[in-house]
Amino acid sequence: MNGQFAQWIRNQLETWRIREGHSDRGKVDRFAKALGVAPSTVSQWLRAAATPDEYRCMALAKITGVPLDKIRIMARRIDRLAETPNVYTVEDSDVIAQIKSALGPDYDLLVALPAEERQQIILSVAAILHHQLALRQRIRELPYLPTA
Repeated sequence: MNGQFAQWIRNQLETWRIREGHSDRGKVDRFAKALGVAPSTVSQWLRAAATPDEYRCMALAKITGVPLDKIRIMARRIDRLAETPNVYTVEDSDVIAQIKSALGPDYDLLVALPAEERQQIILSVAAILHHQLALRQRIRELPYLPTA
């Protein structure tokens, strides 16, 4: 699934363990309990067999202190832009084309920003577009309800 997320969650688990003063033994169980999930769920994340849903992303943000948008991006693999932290152009990804379309004339202002700021905004807009698409898909899957 997502090896990058698996590596990231390993690092977060270790950082959390040290910050909380826990021993290495049983760390997955304690981390899972703090997140409100089964230890097997955390094990799946660590093996890149699964990624967290939205609710678990929020829990991860709360206990790790990592911004929710970053966790969403890591978990959902919409971070193709983050994998290449150099200056972005439209050719880098279809996500850039979507962002350019969504921002319209403001895209030119975005391009003028320093690379780090630009990256943060691009990743945030990408996350918004991703969630917008997911919401549209969920709405399409709703059963038809006649209006009165």
